Amino acid sequence: MSQTAGNLPRTYPHTIAPLTALRFFAAAALFCYHIHVYFPHGDGLLSALAAKAYLGVDFFFILSGFILAHVYIPPLRDGTFTTRKFLIHRLARIYPVHFLTLLVAGVLGLCHAQGWTATTSWNGFAANIFLVHAWGSGGPFSFNVPSWSISAEWFAYLCFPVLLHFLLKTGMDRVVLFAIWLYVLCMGFIYVYLNITLGDVVTGFTMIRIMPEFVLGIALYLAGSRRPWIGPVIPAGLVLTALLCMSLYTERPDYLTVLILAGIIHVGAGSSLKPGARIHPALTYLGEISYSFYMIHVLVLYGFWRLFEIYGYAWLWIVLSFCATLALSAALYHFVERPARYAIRQWTGT
Repeated sequence: MSQTAGNLPRTYPHTIAPLTALRFFAAAALFCYHIHVYFPHGDGLLSALAAKAYLGVDFFFILSGFILAHVYIPPLRDGTFTTRKFLIHRLARIYPVHFLTLLVAGVLGLCHAQGWTATTSWNGFAANIFLVHAWGSGGPFSFNVPSWSISAEWFAYLCFPVLLHFLLKTGMDRVVLFAIWLYVLCMGFIYVYLNITLGDVVTGFTMIRIMPEFVLGIALYLAGSRRPWIGPVIPAGLVLTALLCMSLYTERPDYLTVLILAGIIHVGAGSSLKPGARIHPALTYLGEISYSFYMIHVLVLYGFWRLFEIYGYAWLWIVLSFCATLALSAALYHFVERPARYAIRQWTGT
């Protein structure tokens, strides 16, 4: 009889610091992607990499499934998991920053800020309030552009308790096979039937982008709990990074590149098991503020893009916009994201 997911021991440490650090690099990749969108670019290596850096979102989707499985399978196994507590915790994690950036984007829209590309409407505002704007209503790029992926995440969160109970009752091997089947099915639909890239899946089809990757992350955790990466970390990381850059530069299909991202998560998680393994506190901190960084970066880039239009000197404004995004995301983390999260948990008694 195959081992059920609910009986798996927790192999990884409670906090997997390497994955926390990797979150910032994914957020920085998305920053580079939007630089590619806003600022002039050539045809070199950096431009080619930036053009495909939207896959940082897919990294987050896989990582989300991995981390949620890591955190919530043990309480489900112990009988302490409740759907109410889970959803409140996830909402407390994402909603305060989403709401604030939604208001900022709304003010920009009301002021008719020149060049502001996100659409604004009352229907879109309502869809954003309820986090359903990437579900085929309100327009995925309404108000704060990056929040479409948070809407997709919220859909995955709503599905997660059902997935957890499914995992508890089935063998790990079947879960992995299900993840492979779902990934092949959805990616085949996107690439064969729709004939588009993952970067184009930001409308009502968002669910078929996040769900196979989210489930892939869950399966990756289950497989890693049984057989974590025990090989050399640095050589494996360098090889995977080289493969990633090569795949991006040569424009390999996104569904192949996503598998490389999954490999990076697997190796990163395994590195936490190495004796004496540690991540520099600065990298851990950057990972902790990465959500605020991601949610604020387009709003900041927009302002510096306007300065570039007036004064020129693209690289100056790019560097300054990165520094400003970093500073504002730290402030957002300390004064909005973290205190609001704790306040919501305390208020709801969870």
